[in-house]
Amino acid sequence: MVDQLINGPLHHSALQILKGINRTICYWQSRRYQALAQNKPFQQGLPSRQRVVLLVPHMDDEIIGCAGLIAHYHRLGARITCIYLTDSSVDRTGYERLAYISSRLRETKAAGSALGIRQTYFFNQPDGRLRENPVLIEKIGAILDKEKPELLLMPYPRDPHPDHRTTAFLAAKALLLSKTDGIAPYFFQLRAPIPLEEIDMVLDISNFLDSKRALLRGYRTQSQFIFDLALHVQCCQGVLLGRACRAVEVFAAAPLDHLAAMSDDSMQIKRHLHVGVNALRWRGWTMPEKTPAQGSGIAAHSCS
Repeated sequence: MVDQLINGPLHHSALQILKGINRTICYWQSRRYQALAQNKPFQQGLPSRQRVVLLVPHMDDEIIGCAGLIAHYHRLGARITCIYLTDSSVDRTGYERLAYISSRLRETKAAGSALGIRQTYFFNQPDGRLRENPVLIEKIGAILDKEKPELLLMPYPRDPHPDHRTTAFLAAKALLLSKTDGIAPYFFQLRAPIPLEEIDMVLDISNFLDSKRALLRGYRTQSQFIFDLALHVQCCQGVLLGRACRAVEVFAAAPLDHLAAMSDDSMQIKRHLHVGVNALRWRGWTMPEKTPAQGSGIAAHSCS
């Protein structure tokens, strides 16, 4: 019943309404965006890299924001590593939580194997309650020193989801601890579109779009509504590369001085997009006043 409500007629009707509104906005703003895009020197395509690390809060975020990038680097023979910070269990408890996490793991390993992710780490932190944790930061830094990435990708820090913002904050702290030189940090897009003026790198995924949709459909535990909206935004952003482009993945450079200036408080978004928190509260979930010390459990898996 719940799945029918999430992925059934209501989902499709709501999505069509939102798409119609978005198309209208894009129509009226397309000329302005095209003019701005022509004046901004985007880096089209990706730089050559042999070691890539993705730091993501949830199992599926790497597919939403970076599936095209992962596939590109896999074709080039790069070693791709993904670090998952939370258990992605939302607010589930007991046996339901364990069964749900097991399903998410199967889905994630299947998608990672199909894309060519060679190494995965699961930190199993509580979903929705990711916080600054010195032990966690130290472990992320140790993995960076072990993998020695040339490219590090993390969620855009002004995303409405608190775990997405905290992941960028943890990455900034881990980079300061890491002894590895030459890491190029970049933000990728999840829920909140990266502003045009901050986009530095654009990847045309027109030929990969259908494969990306198929990968996201493999996450049967998740609402396809969220995936459809994310892909719709990426399709609308295709205007950055011209009318012939079906969809893009966009990235923003994260200079070390900018990352070093990050703080957990500076990334809070208070004025909009509280729907997810309100929905959780409606289901009886409440934010604890003080978060207890989180475990530092970590599991490593190889997909090779």
